[in-house]
Amino acid sequence: MTREEHADYVRWLKSLPRRKDYFRMPCPECSATRSNPKDPSFSVHITREGGWAKCFHCDFAIAWNEDEMWKREQKQQDRERQKQQKDASQHHDTVSQHHNTSQHHDTVSQQRNTAQHHDTASQHHNTAQRKPHIPLQPPAHYVCPVINKNKQIMNGEMMEYMVGRRGIPMDVLTRMKIEERLEFLPQTGKEEACICFPYLEDGVMKNMKFRDAAKHFKMVKGAELIPWNIDAIKGKEKCYITEGEIDALSLIAAGLEEVVSVPNGAGGANLQWLDRFVESHFDDKTEIILAMDTDKRGVELRDELVRRLGMDRCKVVAWGEGCKDANEYLLKYDLPRLRQQVEQAAEIPLEGVFCPMDEWDTLMDIYYNGMPEGADTGLENLDRLIKFERGFVLTVTGVPGSGKSEFVDEIAMRLLLRHDWKVGYFSPENTPLAYHYRKLIRRVVGKRFEHKGMPLPEAGQAIRYLAQSVFSIMPKEDFSVESVLRIAAQLVSRKGVKVLVVDPFNRFEHQIPDWETETQYISRIFDEFSNFAVKHKVLLILVAHPTKLRREPGSKRWPVPTLYDINGSAAFFNKTDYGMVIDRNDELGQVLVRVAKVRFDHLGGPGDAFFAFSTYNGRYTPTEERTLDHNPPEPKWEHTNFLTEKLKPEQQGLGFNEGE
Repeated sequence: MTREEHADYVRWLKSLPRRKDYFRMPCPECSATRSNPKDPSFSVHITREGGWAKCFHCDFAIAWNEDEMWKREQKQQDRERQKQQKDASQHHDTVSQHHNTSQHHDTVSQQRNTAQHHDTASQHHNTAQRKPHIPLQPPAHYVCPVINKNKQIMNGEMMEYMVGRRGIPMDVLTRMKIEERLEFLPQTGKEEACICFPYLEDGVMKNMKFRDAAKHFKMVKGAELIPWNIDAIKGKEKCYITEGEIDALSLIAAGLEEVVSVPNGAGGANLQWLDRFVESHFDDKTEIILAMDTDKRGVELRDELVRRLGMDRCKVVAWGEGCKDANEYLLKYDLPRLRQQVEQAAEIPLEGVFCPMDEWDTLMDIYYNGMPEGADTGLENLDRLIKFERGFVLTVTGVPGSGKSEFVDEIAMRLLLRHDWKVGYFSPENTPLAYHYRKLIRRVVGKRFEHKGMPLPEAGQAIRYLAQSVFSIMPKEDFSVESVLRIAAQLVSRKGVKVLVVDPFNRFEHQIPDWETETQYISRIFDEFSNFAVKHKVLLILVAHPTKLRREPGSKRWPVPTLYDINGSAAFFNKTDYGMVIDRNDELGQVLVRVAKVRFDHLGGPGDAFFAFSTYNGRYTPTEERTLDHNPPEPKWEHTNFLTEKLKPEQQGLGFNEGE
């Protein structure tokens, strides 16, 4: 950016109408190319001394100092005045001395070349500042399908089934490379006539699904799981997503070409197959039509896709009475009616505006089945006090050395193992990262992380499991709240993270504006945390240190703090949904976990739970309260490998072997 452009930007920013010195707005550099051009990613701070502004999407930034700006403008005016005097003098010399004309032309040419050099250098500098686009690549360990052409069946019963029973025209089947072949299915234990759906990317087969008339199916073992027909939506502004290949073929037959199908139906809301394609195939979409089934699992899949891809650009198809998916609608009506129904997909209700009818399904579920129980941890004494829901904030405090981070890890790993809630960490104090991962691995496996204590296959299995489920946020540019939440939002979108741990609050690089007190600033930042949890449907766990406390008279112990003792603001108690205090008593050998707040009574209430901490594997074991007058028996320590029960039999061999 030249000085003139810089000055123009500053004058423009200062001229904008504003009620305070800090505000956010769409970025002037990247908003035109964003899927949501109104996203206020450009943060502007203006004071009497100067100001700065930065986009937390494209990293465009500008800063200025009023004194330097005034001096620069004065120097610029002086240079322009001197240049005018010099030009007038040169013009006079040219008239009187004709032989200097050649020299004058050389000077002008030299100035022009110098200006071009500066422009080229500036352009090179701007280009160097741009981050290169590096698309995500498929992992190298996936196998490529090998298809036996001798097994193909020409004009078989399954192709007749697709045309006669499913209403898919033969020309569509041929164009989409759908064929019939004999394939061994483990469900029946023999070869069956199967309809085959090739999964192609850039024209190369990455997988294939085989399905028989009884709806048994399988895919190629070891091949990558990708969306079906993914090439059809690349570079397009709009796309359609269905729950199965036959539904996708129904839309294609109706003339809607930009259609993909999820690879495994509504088999859970784990969209790991989506991670690699978010940036390359979905970020450029202005409209995404979700044509899911209307059963419970289809609704769960729809909701997770909306969460991952963004509410602002998703629409939902309603199939009406008597139809649960696109193919049933085609069979009941016809292709033109199907296309019309899909094109009438409804927008997600206006964000921020609701009425009871918007919550009809949830209200009826509560009416008939009661309030949801929330997610448990498997720690019986804690589960009696508190259950967790996503969309809320849990604030954890305790004096230094009380084990706050350890117990937060215990909660996070148990929610992951029991409910598949992937975890994102912003925990600068848990570095080096390998040290933190070591603690998580031993907590999952139940053994000390060392060669003598944990077999290598178990260690490798845990590493690979956590590599797909636990992600650490360590921004390169700064530790500001904005940058951390921006990366966390990407983890929600690309990795499906459902728990965000911020440990601790004081490790952010806080930039408190002059017009805010510390209390006002913390209250505003806590609102950002709460809004993030609601918007992205995550459980946000915030660790915050208390202010300095006074020791109990005649005791070496610190008093047990309350949430009101957290340094900086009462907002940590007033605005949090859950509140928890951790206190370790080394004399008694126990840990107190005090549930201080649960906003909704159906999820629990205040109370104390006591634990013993294992230095062997880092796990917490429930125990009775231990006092000087009451010495309960030693707890039964748990050393089982949680992954043994968690993973399916075919996943048990994912560890490393000796020598690898």
